[in-house]
Amino acid sequence: MAHQEGPLKKIPQYVLPSVAPLVMVAGFCYLQTRPVDPTVATDIEAWPIAQALWSFGFVAILLHVSPSWDRRPRPLGRWNGLVEDVAAKRPPRLFPYPRRRGRRRAAG
Repeated sequence: MAHQEGPLKKIPQYVLPSVAPLVMVAGFCYLQTRPVDPTVATDIEAWPIAQALWSFGFVAILLHVSPSWDRRPRPLGRWNGLVEDVAAKRPPRLFPYPRRRGRRRAAG
């Protein structure tokens, strides 16, 4: 919601990439300072605070570098017709417009 409503755009461009890794490091340090059994690998999901800090920093970075989706990128554009057909519950077609049969007109 913060990304859609715009408060992230009000933050200067240099602040978020500088602070988000520090939040991730704080989550990692919290995880490393917790008492664990040395024979078992440390799992971040076992410590909710560490997971929350790490995830918050990671998502903040992703939202900062996320591309604009005003229009689809070129590689995804060719799948537009197929996606629309599936969403409308029509049989999917590779070519959205039928070919015209017959001769072409001469340009003139």
